Amino acid sequence: MFGFAEAIRVSGNSKIDRYLIIGLIMTGITPTTVSSNVVMTKQAHGNDSLSIIEVTIGNLLGAFISPALAQLYLSSATGFAYGNPASDGSLTQLYARVMKQLGLGLFVPLFVGQIVQNIFPEQVKYAMTTFKLAKLGSLCMLSLIWSTFSTAFYEHAFEIVSKESIIMVVFLNVGCYLLFTVLCFGMARMPLHKWISPPTETASIAYKLWHRCLVGFHFDRRDTVAIMLCGAAKTVALGIPLIQAQYGTGSTLVGRVSIPLVLYQGEQILTAQLLIPLMKRWVDADPELKKSDDIISPNIEPPQPESFEVKDNETTTQTI
Repeated sequence: MFGFAEAIRVSGNSKIDRYLIIGLIMTGITPTTVSSNVVMTKQAHGNDSLSIIEVTIGNLLGAFISPALAQLYLSSATGFAYGNPASDGSLTQLYARVMKQLGLGLFVPLFVGQIVQNIFPEQVKYAMTTFKLAKLGSLCMLSLIWSTFSTAFYEHAFEIVSKESIIMVVFLNVGCYLLFTVLCFGMARMPLHKWISPPTETASIAYKLWHRCLVGFHFDRRDTVAIMLCGAAKTVALGIPLIQAQYGTGSTLVGRVSIPLVLYQGEQILTAQLLIPLMKRWVDADPELKKSDDIISPNIEPPQPESFEVKDNETTTQTI
């Protein structure tokens, strides 16, 4: 994403808003989304357990890595120093704002939720089922998106930004999502096991470890689907608070910088829904998956009924 932003900046097109370019960079360093990834992975018959692990680790690490990447890309050496959220203050103050907001909005609820769920599992299950609390998360997500658009309209972001900028962002988001999906597919299905010969009994321990490490990076189709859906997605739930924490909730730049991320959120869901049938068909056609199904439920002919004779006054044959 930074490469595209740099190309746009170097082109010198005055119709493209320069803070919208900063928004593209912020979108690129935002962690992956959570709930939609798991749902779409299930729809595509992918490994939803792996997707849960991916989104959990990605969002926890993203709170620390994303601000550091923002400082890396928005420096004077890259030409994007005008969009550096720490330009008017120290990096320590920036991380303090980010950790304060994300701590109260992410880490504390996650920690408390895990404690409550492990202490009262039955009560939590009853509450989730009875009061439909799963829908509350969707409502909060919609409220966050609505709040972001409200901020953008309040700051007249869509009036300041040209139509050419919005059109560029819309098509660039779709292209980047497809590009990230293809890159994730290539990395997950790289045929490393075919490029190197398997270790023999006389091979060194280092070569055996190296071979095992490389072969482990070739994932099956179900895992690949989870990697593609999680690797290309960006979350508004963490991305918008991250932008607000870095720039400050009172900054007039939040609306413009958030536009690419908010548009990316909707476009990634729409694009993924078009790709899910293809992924599902690809997973179901996996020969390895069919072999495992045959092992789990082999075709065994039903036993034939047995016959036995009961001799009484006259011989009869009964079948069970």
